[in-house]
Amino acid sequence: MEFNFKVGELLFKLYKFIFDFKDLRRDEVDKEEIIRAIRRVWSQKDNLIRKEILNFISKAKSDIKDITKNREKIKKILSEIDATDDEKEKILISFEKLNSHKINREKIISKLNYIRDKKLISKLKEVCNFELNSINEIEFSHCFEIFICNQSLKKEIILKSKSLDFRELLTSSTFDEVVRYIKNVQKELIKNREIEINQFIKNHQNHKYLKKDEFCNCFQKYPVDSELYNTKIDFEIVQRVVKMVVPESRISELNEEFIIDKFEIKSFLDIKLSSS
Repeated sequence: MEFNFKVGELLFKLYKFIFDFKDLRRDEVDKEEIIRAIRRVWSQKDNLIRKEILNFISKAKSDIKDITKNREKIKKILSEIDATDDEKEKILISFEKLNSHKINREKIISKLNYIRDKKLISKLKEVCNFELNSINEIEFSHCFEIFICNQSLKKEIILKSKSLDFRELLTSSTFDEVVRYIKNVQKELIKNREIEINQFIKNHQNHKYLKKDEFCNCFQKYPVDSELYNTKIDFEIVQRVVKMVVPESRISELNEEFIIDKFEIKSFLDIKLSSS
């Protein structure tokens, strides 16, 4: 429930009265006097504001009762499940504000599995040095030593696996077995990318349109988190290559696209017309 400004103002005044009176000595003011002062502030406001406050307090009390009831129900289910104190507390916090009919053994066990999986995955990420994206693909970086244009180039590249079913992995294997599996996946990804890079260099270092130094410079700009075919080529090089292939043309760049206009001259009624 949201309060308007007037309700907030009244609550502040009530709080201020209580705050001011609490520091007075008992012989200066008694309990009845504090109550009379609060009633005086309360009676100065209209019924609508007072009703809003009462509704809010009633709802808050009801929520506390529901939470207490839910915690008792959750604790009863947890008493039949093997879980640590930390796991039980996390489950209590997760479920205590739900509607009671939505709390059952299956959901609690599912949440418990999620908590345990999350903890194990966090440990796996630390041991195997990877990150996990939203679709359970492992991502990690590897420094490749690449031989190109008679020189050695070191390049950090981000590799990504297929989506993995960690629930299945963690329930069907021991932690050490999962570690070995992930490390093998990483080794395979590194090996495949090495083959891909070497093949790419072999196929393109004697490029039909790119000079050798141009190819080397372009390759060095290869994005660390993308595929090889996304390697960016400078616009000046693209202009030169297009002119070689289509001499009567003009090229322009728009975001990540190129627009090529080709000029043609045609005759119409003995009049030469140019078009693009």
